[in-house]
Amino acid sequence: MEEKKIKDKSKLNSAFWLFRLTRTSVFILFFFCVLLFLFYLMGNYQNFMDKTQLLILTVLGFSSVLEVVLSFLGLVEIIFFMITNKFRVNNIFSLLFLILAFITSVIFVIYAVIIKRFATGI
Repeated sequence: MEEKKIKDKSKLNSAFWLFRLTRTSVFILFFFCVLLFLFYLMGNYQNFMDKTQLLILTVLGFSSVLEVVLSFLGLVEIIFFMITNKFRVNNIFSLLFLILAFITSVIFVIYAVIIKRFATGI
């Protein structure tokens, strides 16, 4: 009986480790995308070269796509944890943050693709 508890606890700890890694990755990518977007906006007013602006948009697009994937996986993980484990307040905050990150990253992907298409010619 005691061995079963230890095995269940080790599986639970490994699952929480995976969720913590996903949440941290989404958090870092979220602020990276926001900084890239602000850097792009500053570059418009400070007359960055067009190649530099396209590079910023390309990096913003790729990092936003990665953030969409990771935030979706994080949403699936947190919904699974909320169903299988106890309902906690920090799960609600994590859920809200992951929803916010997912929505903003989708907006950044759309923005980067549209502006890049207009800049390079349709």
